[in-house]
Amino acid sequence: MLSEPFKSTTIHNRHTGETLTFTHMEDNRLYAAGGAAPNSPGAPMHVHRWQEEVIEVVAGKMGYALLDGVEHITHAGDVASFPPGQAHRWWNASDQPLVTRGYVSPPLHTQYFLTQIFESSNANSKSAPLIWDAAFLLTRYRDEYDMLEIPPFVKRYFFPILVRVGHLLGKYDKFKDAP
Repeated sequence: MLSEPFKSTTIHNRHTGETLTFTHMEDNRLYAAGGAAPNSPGAPMHVHRWQEEVIEVVAGKMGYALLDGVEHITHAGDVASFPPGQAHRWWNASDQPLVTRGYVSPPLHTQYFLTQIFESSNANSKSAPLIWDAAFLLTRYRDEYDMLEIPPFVKRYFFPILVRVGHLLGKYDKFKDAP
């Protein structure tokens, strides 16, 4: 499976309060340090189809839930592991900053995908990425990622049409070098 060349970067999503610094790659793992602002909503329900995601809580409390809806709280020193294909979401479960570190394996396009999602969300007045960007990214990388809060019929029928129109309108010039 392919992965993009590694470049250490820090990204921040102003709506979810998440910050991630991609620190290095080693042994087919993309490592990151990060966390979330106090009481931030964190990541929406999502799936990494081929990647394992491992998050260690360094400081604070992290809540997470799977599709069954049961909420779990982790504390400093705890590790949450999400195998490939397991839908999950996480958030800062306290009024203190959440500090985490972890990895995804294999890296695939994680760094590019999340960077673009965060940039698009930051450019939007709402917490979601811009609709044109979401359509492009979730269509292009549908074999790797899924955002479960977007209805399946939208991703299956509406997004492909939007992507075609977006190409005609030049909405995707910024993605010309997308891996």
